[in-house]
Amino acid sequence: MKNWCKAAFASAFCGLLLSYLGVPAGAFIGAIFGSAATQISLKFRIKVPRLAKRLLRICVGCLVGLSITAEGYYQSQGIFWPILVTIMGTFVTTLTAAFVVIKKFRMNLTEALLGTIPAGATEMSVNAEEFNGDPVVIATMHLFRLISIIALIPFILLLCK
Repeated sequence: MKNWCKAAFASAFCGLLLSYLGVPAGAFIGAIFGSAATQISLKFRIKVPRLAKRLLRICVGCLVGLSITAEGYYQSQGIFWPILVTIMGTFVTTLTAAFVVIKKFRMNLTEALLGTIPAGATEMSVNAEEFNGDPVVIATMHLFRLISIIALIPFILLLCK
């Protein structure tokens, strides 16, 4: 069995397991841990075939596209200004965080931007290689961001009630 197939199997198994156990974002987190554990145990970087990467990007694009509904489109027209404020805030926050990461930790621009943007971890990791970034660095940054959010938001909501 090819090594990338072993990693894919481990990703699917761990992703399904954490999802079944009800871990928030368990499919994503489990898939990362499964493939990372496989790669670490083999002690070398697994190369995924270009066709497999392309098919995975198509699947991710399909998932994102399927999240857009006619109802959501019509609702978004009534909240134009909140959307605009959110977009501007996201850009300012991301650019500030990326600037700090670049200056303090000497990270390159691609990894700093893709790692600090509060977008989908899957999408940013998948697109990392397109922009010559390290998907491992970006996925790790998003994984810790995601875990922090999952852990902190319920606590913050409890404090605000």
